[in-house]
Amino acid sequence: MTMIPFRNFALTVLPVSCAAALFLAACQSSEPPLDPNAPLEIAYSQSEFRRYERPGDATLAGQAFLHDQGDTIPCTGQPVLLFPRTRSFERMVELARMKAHPVLPEATDPRLNAVMRRAVCDTDGNFIFKNLPRGRWYVFTRVRWSAGDLGMVGGDLIGEADTSAGTARVILDDRNRI
Repeated sequence: MTMIPFRNFALTVLPVSCAAALFLAACQSSEPPLDPNAPLEIAYSQSEFRRYERPGDATLAGQAFLHDQGDTIPCTGQPVLLFPRTRSFERMVELARMKAHPVLPEATDPRLNAVMRRAVCDTDGNFIFKNLPRGRWYVFTRVRWSAGDLGMVGGDLIGEADTSAGTARVILDDRNRI
């Protein structure tokens, strides 16, 4: 196991491209402290991810959107990240829900690419993942729109899906906002 030190800071300071950063840190296995501002030291454990590294026969379809003043705004053009629901990722999601994210080291861990999947929302906010291993997953995306003088507004969404039956559908909306 390799130990990598991290520190936390608020979600609002992260640029849009850092969405994947949360998940790059998530392949660590020791439990971080519950204090979102405390330093983290997290260990990577490949044994958690082995079953998610290979393609499978499952499919996950979904849609993501937020509501604003009576309008439904889809995640058009935004990346959608799918990552296994393992103990390591559960801890990272817990931190995200606390509005904290680990700061990653400069070098990313390529092992994560074997377990994380990516898609893009279409104009209606729909997305699909095919050839997944059957199992439990976290789904992450963002919804952004221009609000005039306020600039870009919106929110990050995290949901859960289970492809154990071979197919699954997930809807991410205001209830999944972090």
